[in-house]
Amino acid sequence: LPARKLVNVENVGEVIQSPEADERAQTVADKAITLVRNEANFFPVSNPDNACVVVLVESRASQHGRKFMEEIRRRAPKMRINLLDPMLAKADLDQVVQSASTCGSIAIAAYVTVGAYRGNVALPGDFPALVNSLVAGNVPVGMISLGNPYLIRSFPNLKAYMATFSTTTTSEIAAVRAMFGEIAIGGRLPVTIPGIANYGDGIQL
Repeated sequence: LPARKLVNVENVGEVIQSPEADERAQTVADKAITLVRNEANFFPVSNPDNACVVVLVESRASQHGRKFMEEIRRRAPKMRINLLDPMLAKADLDQVVQSASTCGSIAIAAYVTVGAYRGNVALPGDFPALVNSLVAGNVPVGMISLGNPYLIRSFPNLKAYMATFSTTTTSEIAAVRAMFGEIAIGGRLPVTIPGIANYGDGIQL
């Protein structure tokens, strides 16, 4: 039992913003990474310099994806990254699809923030058509879902699928670490994804 029941509120900031607290939060995010599908050993990415990343955010004003891209560029400066928002014209998205045809592999990082896992959440705007076009091409495509884990239901032909269950910065860092094989992947699904995977499933790497 703690020695004192009362908390000194003036010291709260020092505790929750401490390096120790940050480290614990990152450990939790790392352990949450769950690999649902991994055909042909898509993850970790074997040839980063020839791989491409497509980052799908929910809003042009969103800060999501910034830390994710920063972490990738520190590790693989030559990896091609496209940050896309739903306001982009279809012609711009078509150009991304055309350019991606020369990639060795394509990892899609999709941000979907929801209050509750409902199983019917879709990507906004023309993003579903974009993903389907990428999947229909000759380049293997995997997805990292940052937020809602059910996105794979909309894209059942993905070669690989990884879930972070969160859009926080720690989850972005954990996703990149998993992409590059820097951490063991041992997460298990806390939900069932109908037709795809059961509660407790998760590929261990």
